[in-house]
Amino acid sequence: MAEGAAAHPVLRGVEPGPAWSWLYHVDGGGDALHDVAEVLLTGTPRKSGLADTKRFPRVQPLAWTREPKRADGGTQRVFFTTLGHPYDFREPWMRRLALQGIAWALGMEAAIPGAGLPADPVEPFEPPNSGVGGHRKP
Repeated sequence: MAEGAAAHPVLRGVEPGPAWSWLYHVDGGGDALHDVAEVLLTGTPRKSGLADTKRFPRVQPLAWTREPKRADGGTQRVFFTTLGHPYDFREPWMRRLALQGIAWALGMEAAIPGAGLPADPVEPFEPPNSGVGGHRKP
């Protein structure tokens, strides 16, 4: 988890683990998240062809929120994650993160219990691999 983010409602009951997603470089070397973004999760790649440099720092934001002001004076809520490989959603923590990010964006954080929302699939979940080897298992 990102420093200072553990109390955010989106992270209730979320115990991050390994992910299959590619790590997008969204911070470093002149690229940066908007200054109103609150980073919730950060991660490091399993492997990378890029050296850990100022331009491509190894640790990158994985999930964040924003609450920009609207033209009418109100506030909008935005939840974003760079995660999303089909295999990521085999993990309960990732399903919970996605569900709770949506609930928070809708202003429903009071409905997120301390242990997090239930995130079990309603049916067996067997996602296909994506982007590896150019093929799919039958």
